[in-house]
Amino acid sequence: MPLFSSRPRILDVDGSLRRQKGFLEESGASIESLASWGPRLRYLCRRQVRQGFERHLSTEDAHRLTYYGSGDFHHLTFSLLKFQREPLSAVVFDQHPDWDVTSPFPCCGSWVNDALSLPHVKRIVVIGAGSEDLGGVQLWRGNRAALSSGRLEIYPASLASSLWPGIGRKLECGVRKSGRMRWKTVEQAGLKNLMQGIIARLPSRRVYISVDKDCFMPSYATSNWDAGELRLDEVCLGIRMLREQCELMGADVTGEWSKPRFKNPLFAAISRSDHPIKPIPSSEELRRNEETNRVLWRAFGGG
Repeated sequence: MPLFSSRPRILDVDGSLRRQKGFLEESGASIESLASWGPRLRYLCRRQVRQGFERHLSTEDAHRLTYYGSGDFHHLTFSLLKFQREPLSAVVFDQHPDWDVTSPFPCCGSWVNDALSLPHVKRIVVIGAGSEDLGGVQLWRGNRAALSSGRLEIYPASLASSLWPGIGRKLECGVRKSGRMRWKTVEQAGLKNLMQGIIARLPSRRVYISVDKDCFMPSYATSNWDAGELRLDEVCLGIRMLREQCELMGADVTGEWSKPRFKNPLFAAISRSDHPIKPIPSSEELRRNEETNRVLWRAFGGG
């Protein structure tokens, strides 16, 4: 009997999902009211704060589909992965690789690096990353050692190549030649072909899936971050392929838009310096977010 349940669990840390009444009703989602944690967890948090939040999570829900609001909380995926017990691989659809090794605090931009420290997480595959995080200063902050060892694979949406020091061998996700990394991209390979290769090489056919909706083109979602280049149908195809060919152990969806609120003024200032300046989304843009959540839910087996 499959462990995974597509009946959504909402971790309401920022109020963004409570507005999506049609999706909540259709999916039969359960809501956990955790709004008091939002300002303490957003973007950056102290480890003891994250540990306190984790005490509100139940092992009984470890294999459910979880939605939890803005991508500013993507480091909660680390907490959800901690509740998994079997060896697994994580497949992440995201505009950012979230592989920063320099952050002294748990952060939405470093959670992939943190998750690689979990002994049961054998590999993390990031699909859809943009160019800004794979070059320049951001490159030096990334976990290139994990990429070199094969525990981390990154497949950009369209970035063909970038300057790349320190990796001297062929990787599954690219080849370093003459000081540059020539990436294998979604645009070049096609999502279906890319997924076939990724699935064939997974060290464990048990998988966890995380979707940050900032990976999508603006016509599909509006988040607190810059938009990506993936289409909704591409990501849904990837989800279905993983469901059909692997054992799905758990999944989450993040990437809503919500007004930033912080308890720590320093963390608020750091967050403002890192985020793009964006207008408050229109009601139509928020409606699209809800519809995208509904389509993703169906790809995960709902409906």
